[in-house]
Amino acid sequence: MTENGPVEPAATTKDVKNIETQLRIVNETCSSKIDAREAKIPKRTQHEQGHLQALSNRNQRYDIHETMSGLESYVNTTVSIITADGRNFVGTLKGFDQTINIILDESHERVYSMNAGIEQVVLGLHIIRGDNVAVIGQLDESIDSKLDFSTIRGLPLEPVVH
Repeated sequence: MTENGPVEPAATTKDVKNIETQLRIVNETCSSKIDAREAKIPKRTQHEQGHLQALSNRNQRYDIHETMSGLESYVNTTVSIITADGRNFVGTLKGFDQTINIILDESHERVYSMNAGIEQVVLGLHIIRGDNVAVIGQLDESIDSKLDFSTIRGLPLEPVVH
């Protein structure tokens, strides 16, 4: 992966077909004939084919426009956000951008503990970097308001390890 997007493989199926087409044109236009079937076109190893398939799957799986249109329905509602470092933020989603940077208002962080229940640290207006967002979900305020956080105990989430 580079700043400009995924690294393209050295040769694709399209490139191989282009090479064959170019060889055919050379055969038809040149006096000395070259048979494209005899040309040495390197075949991909199984390892290279696996990388190409993984790149193709990754591009199909993640569509930023679908993600962003899904987030639009959450604007001005209460959301819960789990970050890649294992933190849980709750607040009113006020906005986001194309890199999923999140703006929360009236927010707080829920700090989980096995000893002392869930501590709610008031943050107010808070921005979360998009590359740190793991999960965003709409919170059902009627259920959330009935919970007694001082009696709920749990281990904090572990950070995501790449």
